[in-house]
Amino acid sequence: VSTPIHVLLYRAFGWGVPRFYHMPLLRNPDKTKISKRKSHTSLDWYKAEGFLPEALRNYLALMGFSMPDGREVFTLEELVEAFTWERVSLGGPVFDLEKLRWLNGKYIREVLSLEEVAERVKPFLGEAGLSWPDEPYLRRAVELMRPRFDTLKELPEKARYLFAEDYPFAEKALAKLQEGLPVLKELKPLLERQEEWTEAALEALLRGFAEEKGLKLSQVAQPLRAALTGSLETPGLFEVMALLGKARVLSRLERALS
Repeated sequence: VSTPIHVLLYRAFGWGVPRFYHMPLLRNPDKTKISKRKSHTSLDWYKAEGFLPEALRNYLALMGFSMPDGREVFTLEELVEAFTWERVSLGGPVFDLEKLRWLNGKYIREVLSLEEVAERVKPFLGEAGLSWPDEPYLRRAVELMRPRFDTLKELPEKARYLFAEDYPFAEKALAKLQEGLPVLKELKPLLERQEEWTEAALEALLRGFAEEKGLKLSQVAQPLRAALTGSLETPGLFEVMALLGKARVLSRLERALS
């Protein structure tokens, strides 16, 4: 309603009148107008939650604009190159936090390099009180977990066992650990004697042990996974064991058995 007044003011001062465009208002999932009472409207909140600025900017662009080829992931430079006012939609777009999480995950897994993701996750690990021995360890940890987190904040929440010894145990993991204690007691001496601590060597060891005992691999791997990570939902067990190293694996196994 104020636009006609603005036009009169421009003319009164003898200024050229710019073009005015009506942009669509963002809406909540219930179709009401975005507001502080119902939605997070502070950029600081999104930063603290581990959303990437590139992903948030990309998502906001999708709220009122569509690329000519229909793709949903694009850079700022690509947006500028393709932008025309004719492609701006006036329909009230819905700001869907879950869709933003999905897009943020796409950036973590497909757009940013592994090195960039590892660098950006450092403040979140530090805030959680977690540390790592060196840069190769951190990059490998991020590489293993990359398919499993959609925001930077989720990495320390989902993979504490890769960075600390005081990791929590899920109820199902604890039950699986109790169930498999007899198997782990027999497995422990083999792990202690194992010299080659690589993913391939560890896989061969566990498969051979399971076959010798007439067990399925899962009957050995799942209790061991629970002991080493406190969870049944992790990256590959052999990859995790190789990353943790022999000393930490044996220490955690000893703690679980005692």
